[in-house]
Amino acid sequence: GSILAIGSYKNVNKGSVKVFKYKSGGNWTQRGLNIIGENTGDGFGKSVSLSADGSSIAIGAPRSDANGTNSGHVSMYVYDETNKKWFLRGKNIIGSEAGLKFGISVSLSADGSVVGISTKSYSGTTCYVRVFENKMQDEWIQRGGCLGGNEIIEKETYVKLASTGSVVAISVPEYDDENEVASGLVKVFDYNSFTNKWTQIGDTIRGDGNNHMLGRSMDISSDGSVVAVGGRTNYPAKVYKYNDNSKKWQQKGQSIQVDTDATYYGLSLSSSGSIWVVLYSDIVRVLTYDELTNQWLESSANFPVLNYTDYNGEMDSSILSSADAITVAVNAGDKVDIYQLESPQVDNSLICKGDSFFFNLMIQPDQFP
Repeated sequence: GSILAIGSYKNVNKGSVKVFKYKSGGNWTQRGLNIIGENTGDGFGKSVSLSADGSSIAIGAPRSDANGTNSGHVSMYVYDETNKKWFLRGKNIIGSEAGLKFGISVSLSADGSVVGISTKSYSGTTCYVRVFENKMQDEWIQRGGCLGGNEIIEKETYVKLASTGSVVAISVPEYDDENEVASGLVKVFDYNSFTNKWTQIGDTIRGDGNNHMLGRSMDISSDGSVVAVGGRTNYPAKVYKYNDNSKKWQQKGQSIQVDTDATYYGLSLSSSGSIWVVLYSDIVRVLTYDELTNQWLESSANFPVLNYTDYNGEMDSSILSSADAITVAVNAGDKVDIYQLESPQVDNSLICKGDSFFFNLMIQPDQFP
């Protein structure tokens, strides 16, 4: 939790990303210069993801016209500690055709060598997510086939990788399931390096009703065995654990009911899958799993009421936590506030120029120093 990346995809029109590192004394200092997008309107910084040590970053530009209008691309950068600069790692990974919006969501493995990239599923295919691996000379090679389903949905999708990059969760919040509109779904896949194929793990986690939009918020544990999912505020947030005997995803603990008057909510899961942080409106709840009672117990951490009035309601842009859930970053409209649960005070506020509605953030998953 000592490194934070903040994307502002309408800043200076081209979009930009800033990376900050925590220093002793409660100060956050910028790491390297701003990473600036290539062209105006690309949406550069719409999605960001850091490696575990904070030295690698993936940045999505889903509105890039690199291969046709809104085909999208993803740029991979690595930090040079000697020169204090961010350098492009290999060539941009480019969407295969116009309208794909490749890079709506990105997720890096812990070592930064594997990246998952989601899209808007496009006409004539069932492709939702592609995964790429960096093998040699900074060349990004697709790992296995395209992940998706049997249906052509033409909806925006989102992706989360487990730490090794061999397990991936994908969500389609606006998925229409039989007679239900925008109920949403989440699927988890495992990669077999011998066959170079992805296989779905267990059953599909589906939304509970019309406009649930399950998967609008989503996170996965480091080993890929636990998934936290949320949707619209009138439906509860839930955690699922994979049962190897039944080959199904079974709910872990009770559902967490979100205030129906809340205007938004987001969630973040610890690496072990035993702690999760839920944000709705101006309330933050930290919950720890109790094995004996099979219940989520609320932490005594006393978060202040946030009083945030600006929020864009988009995937991943509300709240994120470090691997141990001690450090929590909250999107605060025109700033990002960092909290340490041992002493829930605002350590510092990172102010980014640009429209407050267009922030996305990613906190490095290491433990807070």
